[in-house]
Amino acid sequence: MPQYQQGYYQQGPPQQGYYQQQPQVVYVQQPQQRRDDGCCDGCCKSCCQVLCCLCCLEMLCGDCCGPDGTGGPVVVVAEKNSIAKALFEHISAGVGERHVFNSEYQFVKNYKCQLNNTTLFNKYIENNGLYNVNIDLTITAVAGHVTSFDIENAKTTYKWSQEKSDHLKLLTEAPIENKFSANDNDKHLGEKIAKNIYNLCRDADHLIICTDCDREGEYIGWEVFMSANFGYNFKKTLDCSVLNKPIGGSTKFNRGNTWRMKFSHLERNHMIDAVRNPGKLNENIINAVRCRSEIDLRSGTSFTRLLTNYYRNVSNIVENDGNSKGSFVVSYGPCQFPTLGFVVDRYDRIQAFSAEMYWSIFIQLDIFSTKLKWDRNRLFDRYVVAQIYENLYQRESEYVRIENLDSKSVLKFKPYPLTTVDLQKDCSKYFKISAKRSLNAAEYLYQQSFISYPRTETNKFAANFDFKKILDQLQENGKFKFISRTKLQPGSSNFSIPRSGQRDDGAHPPIHPIISMSDDKFNSLTHDQKQVYEYIVRRFLASCSKDAVGEQTSLTVRWGVNKNDPISLKNGELFHVSFLKVTHKNWLEYMPFCHWGATSKKVQDEIEANKELLSRMRVGDFLKMKETGMTEGKTAPPKPLTETELITLMDKNGIGTDATIADHIEKIKTRKYVVKDNKECLVPTNLGISLVHGFQDIGLDDSITKPFFRGDFESYLVDICDGKAHREVITHQVIQRYVKYYRKTSDNLTKLGAAYSRSRS
Repeated sequence: MPQYQQGYYQQGPPQQGYYQQQPQVVYVQQPQQRRDDGCCDGCCKSCCQVLCCLCCLEMLCGDCCGPDGTGGPVVVVAEKNSIAKALFEHISAGVGERHVFNSEYQFVKNYKCQLNNTTLFNKYIENNGLYNVNIDLTITAVAGHVTSFDIENAKTTYKWSQEKSDHLKLLTEAPIENKFSANDNDKHLGEKIAKNIYNLCRDADHLIICTDCDREGEYIGWEVFMSANFGYNFKKTLDCSVLNKPIGGSTKFNRGNTWRMKFSHLERNHMIDAVRNPGKLNENIINAVRCRSEIDLRSGTSFTRLLTNYYRNVSNIVENDGNSKGSFVVSYGPCQFPTLGFVVDRYDRIQAFSAEMYWSIFIQLDIFSTKLKWDRNRLFDRYVVAQIYENLYQRESEYVRIENLDSKSVLKFKPYPLTTVDLQKDCSKYFKISAKRSLNAAEYLYQQSFISYPRTETNKFAANFDFKKILDQLQENGKFKFISRTKLQPGSSNFSIPRSGQRDDGAHPPIHPIISMSDDKFNSLTHDQKQVYEYIVRRFLASCSKDAVGEQTSLTVRWGVNKNDPISLKNGELFHVSFLKVTHKNWLEYMPFCHWGATSKKVQDEIEANKELLSRMRVGDFLKMKETGMTEGKTAPPKPLTETELITLMDKNGIGTDATIADHIEKIKTRKYVVKDNKECLVPTNLGISLVHGFQDIGLDDSITKPFFRGDFESYLVDICDGKAHREVITHQVIQRYVKYYRKTSDNLTKLGAAYSRSRS
């Protein structure tokens, strides 16, 4: 066995804001030749020209592998610092020394520790026979997207001008620049993030990407991968082929040593399991995001400049809006305009509505106060209704004949497991919390480990989902123990497996609570966060309960018959009434803001008082009438669109995703295309109306204010994700359609002005 000398190894010169490895004792020996007797095959590696062997320990480099079997440094990058912190606390629990260091960006930390004799990363370390290894672990984060797309030379070659042809070039020829992201707090945010990742990964053997498991998260994961390889130089490289390049030169990481961690919430066992079972980056999804980003950028900038120039020059909306001429912008977005289109469509239906008078007939029986409705409902000819009523009245019959009497048990099905769209719709409907605010609150709760990932399309739980674990958590302590304790447990009479919907995004389960919340923590939340958390808990408990049960009694009678005249039994008019009594609330107990159309207590008491009489009634029996008469009314116009209805329309028509629907709604508000009235309904402004009506007058093949064009594009993105279409082909096809629409719009801009004048008249 060769002799080893004691020495020190220190990683590079210190840099401000970055972790500096403390001096440590290592074993060093001079470079030797690799053995050729097979001993080193599969378990030796080259490090600083020193060969190390873990099977015979004859050649050892402490810096690289160490005498106790080290698997090499591992760097994990999360999408947010809160997730990085949570993961670090889970993985490093019980570790003696843990270190936290600042990065150049103040809101991102670098978390470091040494894991000894761990099996956590066995799937990452191939062909070395190691099972219990030592790992130098570093966990850090990005702050959302590292880069963003923009038009290259947007302020010089392709600057804003008054020439329509110049803006067309933004669609057809302007090069796309991939530049580092920035925010109000830091203009060099993306560059600092990329630099931090690059420095941390300089000596790493494995890169684990821990971004959100959606399309955007996949793309951010690719940005992390490129940062690890190229630092702040990667922004010029857009080709995903780097994933398939061999390691060497500037390529430190490729598909072989880059891993994708898939998780849906921050509970410890779930995240540990996600670390143990990594996946890989999906190149198809990355290309789909690139395709969408490029098309949205090109179409948005070109149409925004075209529309803004026109409206600034020919209308007085600038003064109406209270802005200076130079700051007024009429922005176009491929999801923004169809969203506006839904609001204006409802507005148009209201404006086109013409009220009509209608007439009807009712009767009331002796046994209860509810009026029976006419089977014909209503007619729009007063003379005809009056004739029918006169004929009935002249028969001098104060009795009605029972034509049908039915009593049966009915169910009100419990809700499906919770999706992002349903969360936004219900929070808007029941609590008057906008889609944007509800999603922001859910994101905070997720980062605090209280709920699962809040952006999901899945409305069914996996067959092996552990309901007992979640229910035990909720019963253990916190605000909801009083409604969950002993009532809901798998195997109990109150528990029922949640319904399974038809949607599964393949990435995340439905939104559900993870851990209970103490009273102190709950009280520290904002109003929105409290409402959203309580809703998610109650929705989960409701989904684990049974369907509500009611007893429905239906009665149909005929007026205008004579007891003593069999011929008249088929004459007259039919009237009906239905009563509902909720006998078992079940899931409704957990969601008291949801109502089942039960009959009023007064009528239920009347029915109870006449229960014996009703039980003896049979078809053919006669009941005495108490009152009858004609009524009149007027048809009512549809109501303005609510945010809940708008979310439903966007979801059904493929406008935006579950995560972006809220942003599109907020955008048309901030652009003052729509406003909310005093009933929280969405009403279009003159500008919003003129945009939709103007494009209708222009007559594009697929109006950009309708959902069909964008819906088609969203389906193309799904094809790219599934590997059925190529990014370049889809990008070219969609851009060509936009070029056609741009030319027709620029030739007919006066129709937009005419539409605006009409909207103000």
